[in-house]
Amino acid sequence: MENKNIMVFGGDSFTWGEGLELYLDTPFWVNERHNLNGWNELESKQTLDGIIFRESNRFAGIVSSKFNCNQITLDYNGGGFNESAKLITDNLDKNPKAVVYQFTIFDRMLLHYDDDCPCEFCKNKYGNIRPIMFYLECMNKQLENIPLSERDMFFLNWLEKNENIPIIGTQHIINIEHIYHLFIEMFKRNLDVFIDKYLKKWLETTNVYLIDSWDGLTSEILASHPTIEKYIIPLKGYDGKYYKKWKEWENTFPYSRIQYEFPNTENGHPTLLQHQYIADSIIQYMEN
Repeated sequence: MENKNIMVFGGDSFTWGEGLELYLDTPFWVNERHNLNGWNELESKQTLDGIIFRESNRFAGIVSSKFNCNQITLDYNGGGFNESAKLITDNLDKNPKAVVYQFTIFDRMLLHYDDDCPCEFCKNKYGNIRPIMFYLECMNKQLENIPLSERDMFFLNWLEKNENIPIIGTQHIINIEHIYHLFIEMFKRNLDVFIDKYLKKWLETTNVYLIDSWDGLTSEILASHPTIEKYIIPLKGYDGKYYKKWKEWENTFPYSRIQYEFPNTENGHPTLLQHQYIADSIIQYMEN
């Protein structure tokens, strides 16, 4: 029996609503606008009224409330490509009214976009890793003259042999951007897996709204993929125009991130006003 009383939102901290509690006008949270408040600081300061405010005022909460639905999001702050996609797929049997998937940065992607991948890289005694973040960790070890471990060498050797990604050396240490470009083909390959394994399945049962990544390089790669680009919805900017690219959209606002509205917080997440505009954009698409 069809029961369209939920909406599912996949994403990372930008979807989860990190920092929105800072907009709650209580003495405690007004004071916290003057303090350092990235998640490392915010996590231990969580209050019930702050949690309720965040969950109600993030775009997932606003859109769900508009359509009298319960919102389903990751129950923790952060997340990568795989966790959010799995969250949506795992809830398809509940017949959601719609699903929204916001892309994160592509260094939060596993080498193979499949939790069940049986290859030696994904199933090994060391556990699975996000290869770009791992590669950067190895780079930092070399900078600090820390020897690479047996685990490090297992993954590095596998990447060199199977993905033609060279074992990290001095030339990579001085050019971090080059490291990202080493993995672009991995990302493009996994986008095809995302479409075949996840997106097509979602589209069979419900409306799907994709939102661009907040990361510039990831955004450029997504925009170059015709299927992904087709389903990314334009967001209404503060200037009244619509933008598919996140960077162009966020720069229309008086404050593009919380850290510019409340500088001492150094919190680089969307403002309350931006969540409201994202919600309005999704609502317009659903109503039309």
